Amino acid sequence: MYRRLVIFILFFCCCNWLSAQDVFNPADTIINYDSTAAPGTIKHPLQPAWNTMAKWVRTPRETWNTSNFKCYIWNGMQFRLRFPNNYKASDSTKYPVIVFYHGGGDTGRVYENDNQLIWGAQPFEQRINNGEWNGFMIFPQVPSIGWNDYQFSRINSILDTLQKYNHADPDRVIAMGLSAGGYGALSYTSLYPQRVAPLLPHHPYNRYRLPILLPAGCTYLFGLPMADRIKIPIPPIHKSSITVFAVQEAIFIKPIS
Repeated sequence: MYRRLVIFILFFCCCNWLSAQDVFNPADTIINYDSTAAPGTIKHPLQPAWNTMAKWVRTPRETWNTSNFKCYIWNGMQFRLRFPNNYKASDSTKYPVIVFYHGGGDTGRVYENDNQLIWGAQPFEQRINNGEWNGFMIFPQVPSIGWNDYQFSRINSILDTLQKYNHADPDRVIAMGLSAGGYGALSYTSLYPQRVAPLLPHHPYNRYRLPILLPAGCTYLFGLPMADRIKIPIPPIHKSSITVFAVQEAIFIKPIS
């Protein structure tokens, strides 16, 4: 009898934990951060317990309506999430996902959560509203310049949650970014090539520090056949109005299973 009771309690707790992770909702309201509010209130929330996906706040910076980009936090990393138009949780339709890595000028502390929308978010939303594309968009924000596996592991958890509860397509994840974020998109793809479909890095700084980029037509890398690699397409990306950063394909080392 005691064993059954313990099993039941564990099962109940696990179910509650799993359901607690399903927090993404396109109907979530945007809450503006207020530093003068009492800590622990809705406008001045405390960071949630570790490994708890939670609704979050933002400090408004943008001059356009960003209310479709919902505010969340996961293990200390704040991010904005836009759902596809006409999204229904009961619908089995799978949607692609854009993960946008912001540049060095758009960093912010944990209560900011708005500056990362300055580049890309508005024209992307316009294209969704025009029926040119539809899918999820994730805009994470980091507190200082640079992206690494500390943030990437959190992004993977966000993607896993979207795929489990919200019909995100794991085979159509687009890594995108500019400047420091372009390098972040490249770096993420080099670490997790199996998670990325197309890669769209715009003017990635330090890109030449990534030895994984190779010219089209290369058949060997470090003496090993290309058949043992994962190929991820990169369309030509404009570096500026004068020069063009045109890489036709990137070839990444396949993870060891």
